[in-house]
Parts: sequence; structure tokens; C-alpha cells
Amino acid sequence: MATAATTTTKHVLCGIIDERLPYRIGCPVLPVLPVESTPAFTPVIQDKFSFYIQVQTILRKLIRPKIHGFLHRFSHNTSPTGTLTFLVTATYGPGSQAKWRTCVLKLRRLIINETKTQVAVEIIDTAVAFRYPPPKVILNQENVIIAASKLLPKVIDMICQYQWISIDVLCWYLPGVIPSYQPAIVICARDALDTMWWSNTLPKIRKLLYEAGGHLKVVLLFLDTLSLMICEPPDTDKPNTWPEPDTFIAQGMYEPNEPNMGTSCGREGSKHSGTLGGAVQLKKNGKTYNLGLTNCHVLLDDTDINLKKRLPPSPHLRRMKVMSPSDEDHSFVWKQRRAKLREVHRDHLQYSREWGEIPERQGIIDDLRGYEDSAWQSLAKAKDFRDKREIGTIYAVSGYKTCALEGITDDYALDWGLIELNSHSKICNIVPDFSGDRTVPPGTQINTWTPIGIKSQYRVAKRGRTSLWTTGKINTLPSTLNCFYLGPENPTNMAQDTIKNIPFDKERVVTYCIIEDKEKKEKEFLKSGDSGSLALLAPLNDSDPGPPGAIVGLCFASNLSTGAAYMTSMEMVVKNIEDVTGGTVTMPRRLE
Repeated sequence: MATAATTTTKHVLCGIIDERLPYRIGCPVLPVLPVESTPAFTPVIQDKFSFYIQVQTILRKLIRPKIHGFLHRFSHNTSPTGTLTFLVTATYGPGSQAKWRTCVLKLRRLIINETKTQVAVEIIDTAVAFRYPPPKVILNQENVIIAASKLLPKVIDMICQYQWISIDVLCWYLPGVIPSYQPAIVICARDALDTMWWSNTLPKIRKLLYEAGGHLKVVLLFLDTLSLMICEPPDTDKPNTWPEPDTFIAQGMYEPNEPNMGTSCGREGSKHSGTLGGAVQLKKNGKTYNLGLTNCHVLLDDTDINLKKRLPPSPHLRRMKVMSPSDEDHSFVWKQRRAKLREVHRDHLQYSREWGEIPERQGIIDDLRGYEDSAWQSLAKAKDFRDKREIGTIYAVSGYKTCALEGITDDYALDWGLIELNSHSKICNIVPDFSGDRTVPPGTQINTWTPIGIKSQYRVAKRGRTSLWTTGKINTLPSTLNCFYLGPENPTNMAQDTIKNIPFDKERVVTYCIIEDKEKKEKEFLKSGDSGSLALLAPLNDSDPGPPGAIVGLCFASNLSTGAAYMTSMEMVVKNIEDVTGGTVTMPRRLE
């Protein structure tokens, strides 16, 4: 017997109407969510006033409809196809699907008659039209945790033939459902438009979940690849794609000999910029090594070195110098400060010529002279520091390896890199006063780490090169990444900071997932350039006394479709560092 989902897919295959999601109806087949929208030229319409009156008449029975007009709509992180879409948003509720279907067909007929072009029509719930609301983590939901643990292996087997990228178990926003946030298995796939997903596999997964108690929903999203959260210089054709270092980070880049935790770093000669997470001390054969911690891919992803094996200390690694700030960030800040000097110098000259003889204006001219002197000093500081940016050499890296996480998996992802600091270099592991908005108080010393309990709640904060301080919560259930399809199939808008090749030594790896703290209104926990940030323990709420600042994990990647950030637990990082180097980590120490 044909199910409703099967019937819906038949309509899709015929190109008649897209009803794969009840809260999103379109014609013909629409790109899979999440989508981006860009303005588009409106097709020629002889009588626009009459046209929009007819549109409003068609939409009159919808709940709070809004006409957005003609746009380019395309899956997130892909390029526009050139197809025009006439977009309408409305509130989804009981009985909406049938009304929307009728409206879509009427609108498409009207638009084709008026414009003589094949324009897609889309009606979608207002809350998810441009971006899904941020998900929430799974916390203390025993039935969900048990169900997910039993069902995930079966789900993975059911989707093995597809190009799926990630599986997260999250509380996901679903329009028209009460409550709106439902525990769901969220699958991200490069081939999410494949009709077999919708006609065959998703109905089978829904049946499996229903028969197991109905504790979980299933959501399918488009995702080309994960973002490694490193950044490269801007493409000449896309000058705005490169994320600048945060203002506070840029201001502190040239403090002599003591780069702050969370500042910029990169290998000498590399175009990559990442985050210098913090300081590590290692004792080996009676000697103490002062080290810096970041990601393996921040240091070596753009090299020909085989990273599917661990790399212990070696003369070859020690020949690779590490800079802070990175080469590209130093170049950017240098140009920025030089441009600022030119601007204030020009203003000073102009106002001096015009107002130099007016006593009442001398205060303004003096201020401008002070601004110019400050700009000169700022530029001179960057210039003097140009040849002092070397903080050390690469000491050891995990490679894209996996390890066993007791009681959970044997395929836990590792991605750490150590920098052996020069004798004159030191990383300041104290939260600075000029950090901007933060959850961890200024002056907190970051010298401890804590393991992650399976059923405990963790709120974390990170300080990164691009987005400075952000806060989030660790999901109780780990995420699964499919390494076989992590490399981007085709160049995309984010090609400058995505995984370039199959990274890990296993086809699938498991990792912890962090979701942004909705109460703090952060848009993303990680941005490009934040790779290597340390996830620090933060108070759960204002009444929670702490202790704040213990290191929970090392962040390494992000999912641009779900908003999830991925991290390696600091417990596993410390254990693996000791295994690879043969030494003992003495700082940070375990929080007792």
C-alpha cells in the first residue's frame, strides 16, 4: 500500500509539485533546505498592480502571508542556478498543506501566463524560510538517549549507499508541531536532492522510529562538506569572503613575546590562519617542554605530508616555523593600519589648512594630530614586530587519526597539533581584560582540564581568532561524520575553508557536538579562523558559581547546515599527546 510520503514523491518525480515537507510546498522541485536567497531581476510584467492584486487574492486564505517576490533560491554553500523563484511565506498550521498546494498551482499558472518564463513558486513557513531556528541540545532525556543509541546503527546501515556527511541527534524546530522542538536524527547529505531519499529511505526510517516508540523524528538537510574553520586570503573575485580577525584579537597581536590564548597563528609561508588555543607543558626525560596547542589541520592541511598517521617529534617537523599572528593576518593588519594612517594624515592636513588660523578650532586639530601620532605608533609597532612573529616550530601532531572513547566508540576523531615555543616566547593563558563580551571572567588562569561525563550538562565558552568569545552547550549524544564524503565534490562558495581531502583513517568517526547558546544570541559558535580554539567550562547560569575556565575540548570543525560545532574532548587530547610524544602533560592538569 502506498504511503503518503510515497505519493508525495511521485508528484515530485512528475515535476508537478514538491510536497516533501508539509510546511514547504513548491512547484517544480525545490532545492533542499537550508537555502540562501539573493535578489533577482523581476521578469517583465505588463500590469504589475493588477498582477499583485491577483496574487493577494490567491493568498487571501493563508495565515499571515507575506510576498517576497522574485528571488534566486539555492542550497546553502552552493552557487545560484539562475532559476527564479517567487517566494511567499506564511504560518503553517492544521489544513495549511492543502491550501498551500492550491495556491502554488494557481500562482505558477498566473506567473507563467504573465511573464512567459518558467518561474518556480514556493510557499514556506515563515520561521524556516531563510534559516532554521537554532537547534537545541539533548539533555537528560533518557528515553531519547536510549532510543538513539539503539537506532543509530540501523539508520547508518539504511543510508550507507548515499553521500551523507554527518548525523547529529538534536532537538530540531519543526513547524506545526507541539512542542515546536522535537528530538530528531538530523542527517546532512550532499545528495539530499536524490529522489530515493524521499521516496524510499526516509519513509523506512520514519517507520523504524515510529515502531521503536516514536521518541525521534528524522530530518534531511543539504550539506556539501564540513568547514574546518581555518581561513585563507580572499578570492580576488570574492573580496568579502575572508573573515577578518576580531578587533580585540588584532589589537593584541603585537604584544611582545606573549601571544594571548585565542590569538591568530599559522605555519610560515602558509595562507592558512587559525587559532592558537593555549599553552601546554610536557615533561619528557627530565626536560620540560613549553608548547602551544592548536589543530593539526591549522598547521599542516595545505602540505603534502601524509596526515593519516600520527607524527611524533622529529627533525623534519622542527624545520617548520609557526608564526603568530599568521602571515596572512599580519599582512591584513599591516595594510589596515597603513590605510588608517593615510586617512587620519589626510584629515589632519585638510583641517589644518582650512582651520589653522581659527583659535576655536585648535582643539579639533590637536585631536587629529593625536590620532595621527597614534596611527603612526600602531603602524610602527606592527612593522617592528614583523620579524619577531616566529613563536616556535611544529613539535608533534595527531594526524587525522582516531582513538577509543571508553563506552562509546573506537572511532573517536583526533585533530591536535603542538608547537614547541622558542625560549623567548610564552603563551599567556590568563583571560585578558580587553576580551570583549565573555562568560569566563578576566584574570581566570586556564591551567586545568576536566573530562566529559556522559549524562552531565556542560556550558562552554571559547575565544577564537575570528569571533572572539562565544558560548554554547555540549550535546549529550555524540555526532557521527562520514569521512568518505568530507571532501567537496565541486568548488563552492566556502571552498577556501573546507576539508580538501578524505581526512581520517576511518570511514566514519565520532565526535562531540556543541550548539550555540541561544540565550546569548550568538549566531555561530565557530567561524572561519576559529579552528584550534579551546572549549572552556562556563557556568550553566548566573547562579552557578563555577569553577569556570577548565578546558573541556579542542574545537576543529563546524556544520554550516545545522550550526553544530565539533570538538575533541581534552581528556582524549591529553591521553593521545602523551601516547604520541612519550611524555607526560603537566599543564594543564586534571581538575580534581
